[in-house]
Amino acid sequence: MRYRTIGADPATRREVSVLSLGAMLFGSATDEATSYAILDRYVEAGGTFIDTSDNYAFWVDGGQGGQSEELLGRWRRSRGVGTEIVIATKLGARPLAPGTSYLDNAEGLSAKMIRESAERSRERLGVERLDLLYAHIEDRTVPLQETVEGFAELVAEGTVGLLGASNHRAWRGGTGPRVGRRRRPAGVRGAPVPPQLPAEPHRRDQRTGPGRRAGRRQR
Repeated sequence: MRYRTIGADPATRREVSVLSLGAMLFGSATDEATSYAILDRYVEAGGTFIDTSDNYAFWVDGGQGGQSEELLGRWRRSRGVGTEIVIATKLGARPLAPGTSYLDNAEGLSAKMIRESAERSRERLGVERLDLLYAHIEDRTVPLQETVEGFAELVAEGTVGLLGASNHRAWRGGTGPRVGRRRRPAGVRGAPVPPQLPAEPHRRDQRTGPGRRAGRRQR
């Protein structure tokens, strides 16, 4: 397995496998036993980077999602997985009500919703801090300043490590850091997080790599 470092701040940057495992359908279309088997095999192969979202997979049963995060939380507890496995999740695209979609009824990216959604994700995953949190979709109904500051506050409080943007136009992704620099919230260190180019991946002996066994506890 090959690894690379994401993030720049020594307090929050993480080393992850270049091969990330998508967990979109875990706990819904993919049953629990199969999901666990895939996760175990991935970790045995040296994988340390899992991707999910708070709305996965609402379209399977017409609900609001959360099944993927919930399954990952159960898997972590059953295997004794700690911080050696990095989980990236996303918010903003969870439907506000069952039977609706992010296309017409998304939770969005207001500061209030960012805080509430992040808290729910932490509870489902069973973690004190989200390793990497993405804004899943754009929300043009909310001022960009409010969205940037909403994420920045969570980083400052230590409940979120790294930030990212998914399904955003490139120019808006570049605007966020500039907005934050103009009006950085008082007491927020190192926010907003500027985009970082990942370091070149490197190889590491799987025998000493993180997450060699799903059941190894973090010391």
